[in-house]
Amino acid sequence: MPHAICFAEDPDLIVTHVGSDAVIALSYFSIPLAIMYFAKERKDLEFKWIAHLFILFILWCGITHVADLVTIWYPIYGVQATAKMLTALASVSTAIVVWAIMPQLIALPSPGDLKTANRALQDEIEVRREAETNLRRARDELEARVAERTEELQDVNRRLREQSRFLESIIGNAGSAIWVKGIDNRYQLVNDEWSKITGISRDRAIGFTDHDILPSHMADAFVRNDRLVIATRRPLREEEPLTTSEEIQAIVSTKFPILSEGGEVVAVGGIATDVTALKSAQTELLEVNKQLIGEVAMRERAQIEQAEYARQLEISNTELDSFAHTASHDLKEPLRGISHYATFALEDHEDDLPEDVKSRLIDIRTMASRLQGMIDSLYRLAKSGRHWNPVNRVNIGDCAKVAVETLSSYIATQDAAVKIAEKMPTMRVDPEQVQQLYRNLIANGIKYNHSEVKTVDIGWVRSVSDLPDGDALSVLRRTSGPVFFVRDNGIGIPEKSNSEIFTVFRKLSNKDDNGESHGVGLSIAKRIVDRHGGTIWTRPVEGGGSVFYFTLSA
Repeated sequence: MPHAICFAEDPDLIVTHVGSDAVIALSYFSIPLAIMYFAKERKDLEFKWIAHLFILFILWCGITHVADLVTIWYPIYGVQATAKMLTALASVSTAIVVWAIMPQLIALPSPGDLKTANRALQDEIEVRREAETNLRRARDELEARVAERTEELQDVNRRLREQSRFLESIIGNAGSAIWVKGIDNRYQLVNDEWSKITGISRDRAIGFTDHDILPSHMADAFVRNDRLVIATRRPLREEEPLTTSEEIQAIVSTKFPILSEGGEVVAVGGIATDVTALKSAQTELLEVNKQLIGEVAMRERAQIEQAEYARQLEISNTELDSFAHTASHDLKEPLRGISHYATFALEDHEDDLPEDVKSRLIDIRTMASRLQGMIDSLYRLAKSGRHWNPVNRVNIGDCAKVAVETLSSYIATQDAAVKIAEKMPTMRVDPEQVQQLYRNLIANGIKYNHSEVKTVDIGWVRSVSDLPDGDALSVLRRTSGPVFFVRDNGIGIPEKSNSEIFTVFRKLSNKDDNGESHGVGLSIAKRIVDRHGGTIWTRPVEGGGSVFYFTLSA
C-alpha cells in the first residue's frame, strides 16, 4: 500500500513531504560534489579519506530521502529499508572513525594558529631573505675587497718591477762603479762600470772573493776596509789604488754597510769613481792657473798703461780740438781777407778792369769761399770722430723726424718731399749722431737731384735677407738686426763708385752741386755708422736714383 494512503490523500501534506524530501535529497547530492571538489583542490589535506566517508554517508542519506519520496506513490518498502540499513552502516562507520581520530582532528591547528604560524613563517622568510641579502652584500663586498686588494697587489708588484728595472738601469748605466759584497767577502752584484775599471767580467766576479780575482796586496786592502765598515757600521770614503794590466788608476770609493730589518750588517756596498783623469786635469789646471796668474799680472800692467795712454790721448784730443779750432780760424782769416780784397777790387774798379781780370778776381773769390767751406767741413769731420753723446734707447723714426725738421727750410726751398715709414724700430744709439746721419743722407739725396719732384723715402727692413735684391751678404754675417735705408730719385751713383763716395773730399762730379758740396757729408755718415758697429753701402735704383743702406749695432 503506497504511503500516500497514510496521509489520507491530503494534497497539502503530500506536497509538503514531497517537496521537503526532494530538496533534502538534492542538497545531500550537492554536498558530496562540493566535498569532492574541495578535496581535489586542497591537495594538502591530511585526512582526505575521511572526506570520502562523509561523501558516502551523505550520498546514502540522500538516497533514503529519494526512497521516502518514491514510497508515497509506490510501496517499495524493502528498497527503502535496504537504503536505510546501508545509510546506517555508513553513518555508524563514519561516526566510529570520526571519534577514533578525534584527538588528531583536535590537534590540527586552527585558522588563527595557521595565520600566526604563517606570519611567523613569513617573518622567518623575511629574516632569511635579509640574511641572504646581507650575505650576498658581504660576499660582494668581500669579492670587491679581494679584487681591490688583488689590484693593489698587482700595482705594488708592477711598481716593484718598475723600481727594480729603474734601479737596474741606474746601476747599469751609472758613470761610477757599483758593487755589493756579502759579509763573507763574496761579490753579489757588480755593474758594467766596475767591470770596465777593474777589467774583470761580471761572470768572473759574482760569487768570488777579492782574493780570488785581485792581486793579494789589493785584496788585503779591500778586505781590511770592508771589515772596518762592518765593525763601525759607518760609511768609509777613501782613495784606493787599482792596478790593472795597463796602468795604475786612482779610485775614490765610498763603502757603506747594508743592514737588515733587525739592524744586522748583511752586506757591504760600494761606489767608486775613477779619478785618474781628474787628478791629471787638476795638475794641468794648476799649471794653467800659474800661467793665467802671470797673464793677469801682464794684463793689469797693460790696463795701467792703457789708462795712462787714454789719459794722454784725452789730453792730445783736447789739444787737437784747440788746434783744429785755432787752425780753422787762422786759415779762414786770410781767406776772408783775400775774398774781401777781390770783392773790393771788383766793386771799386768794375769799370776800369778788363774782363779777363774781372773773371780772375771772381775765380779768386769763389775759390777762397770754397776753401773756407772745405776748412769748415774738415773741422766738422775732425769733431765727428771724437765727440759722442751717451747711448740711449730711442726710436730711429724719431731721429729721422728731427733731421727732417732741421732741414725743413732747405727741403721747402728745393720743392722736395721726404716720407718716413711708420713704426720704425727702437735701438740703443747716440740720438744726435743718428740725426746727423739722416741729415747728411737726406741733404745728399736732395742736392744731387734734377727731378721736377724731388723725393726721399726713409724706411727699414727686418734683416738683410729681406732686401729686394738680396745683396750685401757680408753684412748678413755681421748682424741679424734691422737694415735702414734712405732712397732718393736723384742722379744716382754708379756701382763702380760705391767704394769711393765715402772717402773724404771725394765727389763724383763738381757740376751737379754748384760748388756747394765739399765731399765730406758721406764720410761723416760712414764714421757715425762705424761708431755704432754697423755698415753702410749704396745701390742704384732702377729708373734713377740711389738707395743708401746702413745697419746700427750699438
